[in-house]
Amino acid sequence: MGISDALKNKSEEKKKPKKIGCHGSHWDTLVTSESEIQASIIDALEHPGDLKMVEKGRRTVLAAQSGGDPLKTCSVVVDQELCTGYPYITEGIVHDVEVEGVEEWMNEVEGQVRGHIGEAWLAFFDTRYFMNREKYLNGGRYRFSLSALAYQLRRANPGTVAGPDGRALSLEHMAAYLPFQNGDVDDFVFQTVVRQVKELTFGTRTVYQITAPLFRQMHGEGHDDVEIMLYAAEHVTDGYVPAVGDPISGVMWLQGHLVEES
Repeated sequence: MGISDALKNKSEEKKKPKKIGCHGSHWDTLVTSESEIQASIIDALEHPGDLKMVEKGRRTVLAAQSGGDPLKTCSVVVDQELCTGYPYITEGIVHDVEVEGVEEWMNEVEGQVRGHIGEAWLAFFDTRYFMNREKYLNGGRYRFSLSALAYQLRRANPGTVAGPDGRALSLEHMAAYLPFQNGDVDDFVFQTVVRQVKELTFGTRTVYQITAPLFRQMHGEGHDDVEIMLYAAEHVTDGYVPAVGDPISGVMWLQGHLVEES
């Protein structure tokens, strides 16, 4: 891609009306009350485990992240006023993403990245957008740590489909995702298989950290699994406890951040 292409893409992005953006449904993945959201945002401001400050034009942006790993809260202050706060995952799985475009939100400190891993298209909320937006060029390849929070997660009843030869094929080991039509660009429905599972906490909430393939890249007769770290709070699994080998399905919010060495 040449310089003229990059300038053209940037110009097109500026012409598009910016979305307001919000995190109400994103917080529903981890907590169940407004008071818990407020407590998480305030705690990040009052007891930050990490502070990052950047200058954006004439504005000063300060991001305060709570201390818990791998599930944090990121509270963003612009010119000494609280601008936004959202769940922030520090532990994902790193993949090379070819950036196709970036959608900046109206507050100009948050945005979503669209791109490809191989031939697979995806989009995700960039948890460090306020720091890294100027680094991205459309068509450039960058290393992002990708993870997801589940809105819903269940043990799948995969069933079968008819194969090319008419024989029934089991979907038990399927790994795939599709855009969630009732959600934003970074919301997806998925089905996959649990590879690893670990129990964590966010505040007083139990959360399952699941390693599973997001999709499979086919190479002739073989394939490579492209894995993701998926986090599902106990209240979104409706009593189901994920176990290694289980087929699972649900709806997720995909997020990511540029890794430091990129």
